[in-house]
Order: sequence, then structure tokens, then C-alpha cells
Amino acid sequence: MPPEEIDAILEARDPEVVRRYLELHEERLAERLADQRRTIGRLLQVVTPARKRTALRLVSLRPEGSIR
Repeated sequence: MPPEEIDAILEARDPEVVRRYLELHEERLAERLADQRRTIGRLLQVVTPARKRTALRLVSLRPEGSIR
């Protein structure tokens, strides 16, 4: 989270403002994770022989029903 946003959260008096900053931060983290997962998938395609690729699949590390 950028320092400016941390300052804004610490100075905010409105809980809705705090909630929105935290939601934006969560969205950025989710986007970074998705990018990293795509990168891993591409790397697996490059380094894994074609006959073994079908046996590999990426799975979510988040348990079913967990909160984002």
C-alpha cells in the first residue's frame, strides 16, 4: 500500500473512506497474484515436456468458501 494511502487511512474519520482504501488495496493485491499465477503457468509450459503438461494443473491455494 502506498504511504500516501496509509496516511489517508490513519487520518480518516469516516469508516467508509477506510473501507474503500482497503478494498482498493485488496484489488491491487489480487491483480498482482493473478499476474504471478499467469507467469507461473507460462513458465510451466516452457519447462515442462509436452507429454507431462496435461498432468499438471494450477489449483487455488484458498480453501473453498474462504473470504478473499
